[in-house]
Amino acid sequence: MANNFKWTVSIIAQVDDFSIWEYNNLRKTIEWQDKVENIRYVIFDYRQKQRRAFFWELTKDYQTLQLINNPELPLIKLVSKKISQDGEVKLTDPEILTEFFKYVNDGSIHHMVITWGHGSGLGYFYYKQNVDTKTQNNLLNGIKEDTDLFKQYEKGLNRRNANLNHAIANLSPTRKFVDELNRSYIIRFFKKTPSDYFPNPDNQKKIEQRTQELLTAEELTTILKDSFGKEKIDIYIANNCWTNMFEVGYALRSQVQLYAASQSILPFAGINYGKLFHVLEENPDIKDEDLALNITDNFLTRYTEGSFAKAFKDFRSDLNPRHFTISVNNLKYYGNLFEVINDLSDHLIEKLQPSSNEREEYLKRIDIARNFCGDFAQGVGYIDFTNFLSELIKGFQGKDPGELKNIYKEFFFIKDQTVLSILNPGELFRLMPNDFYSQAPQMFSIFFPSKFKKSHVIDELLNLYFEDIIPNTENDTSIWKGWKWPAFLQAYWSKDLVKM
Repeated sequence: MANNFKWTVSIIAQVDDFSIWEYNNLRKTIEWQDKVENIRYVIFDYRQKQRRAFFWELTKDYQTLQLINNPELPLIKLVSKKISQDGEVKLTDPEILTEFFKYVNDGSIHHMVITWGHGSGLGYFYYKQNVDTKTQNNLLNGIKEDTDLFKQYEKGLNRRNANLNHAIANLSPTRKFVDELNRSYIIRFFKKTPSDYFPNPDNQKKIEQRTQELLTAEELTTILKDSFGKEKIDIYIANNCWTNMFEVGYALRSQVQLYAASQSILPFAGINYGKLFHVLEENPDIKDEDLALNITDNFLTRYTEGSFAKAFKDFRSDLNPRHFTISVNNLKYYGNLFEVINDLSDHLIEKLQPSSNEREEYLKRIDIARNFCGDFAQGVGYIDFTNFLSELIKGFQGKDPGELKNIYKEFFFIKDQTVLSILNPGELFRLMPNDFYSQAPQMFSIFFPSKFKKSHVIDELLNLYFEDIIPNTENDTSIWKGWKWPAFLQAYWSKDLVKM
């Protein structure tokens, strides 16, 4: 339906028992505004435990969120069909997400997309069961088996799935890898065959499907393209932990102009939505720079001033707002960053060749630089790229770094154009307790596992990563065609010659 709104704000919310308080606060923020004239709000309300989807809309015609339930709408028809066929709805279902965005795309001048839920590096909305938070999304909802083996390992299966998806999300941008890693973990995790735990074939199918539920950035880009065509989303706000990765921004760059996301954990309460929606209502033609500053400048005050801050402190006493970071990046320059990171990768690969007389020196310098960079999530292997490059340059201590100096200068020139605004609290630049490193968030993270946290699991994951991503860098149809960073990682981790 055509309208005369300046902005359409579409929110995809992954709601569970743990996050319901913050979700209700988000709804109140939308409904309790002084006026709604320039903005249309559409919410994809996904209830993780029940595996059901509800859709809500608010415009100036009705000042409270209204349930979208017209049975003739293609979106509602599709959801009804999925429930009839499968007995449930998947949040990451491309068909449903595409139909949702087609409903959203109604002629507004500007579009804001917000994903609200769990995140893990390269992926959105994965299942999570008691890993790093109190969240319980219940992978086994509706699945029961009357076997001693199932009863014994029921809790373990949930934890396995959470760790699996955590690894998938941060090790590869491709769906093929999701499937390969899933099969590998099934073989390695179960003490017997999966059918011993799930003798019911329907339950076997459900477990396999749920284990693979994850929305990668590349898949989201395809969905946005199918829904909006050549029209770009003005700003995409990822209220998902750890999703400010270079690989994510690069995948999204063709469909999104500005990307706001965190390199660290991010509370479900997210940014100061009240301040953001107010400025859009009062100044719908706001400049990109001012919009970005509104997001970062008002973030911390949400958790330190006013009634919500007090309630948050009482309700989420284990979370420290000064450990959160968020930046707003202009994806227009990610193609340039791709080339600069490639230049760095080529330079380091050359120095790491077995025939290079600088190999041992460079291995040592890379080791030291990587060791100074704190992981944003333990055991995953993503760090701030700017931090790594800066530490690498500092390692020369007055010596001429050669071509590395030119790469460094070019990178920082592009970085100044890319980062519109950033919140990076000083506490994240301090050396971490008991360790000689800092996280130092400055623009985006990148996948770079540390040799000093090596284990057989890391070896297994890296082997799968290289088997999947390296061929994609040589595939003419892949967006990762020509991507050199994985080849650098392979050269750094391996003693073998790497093709340049």
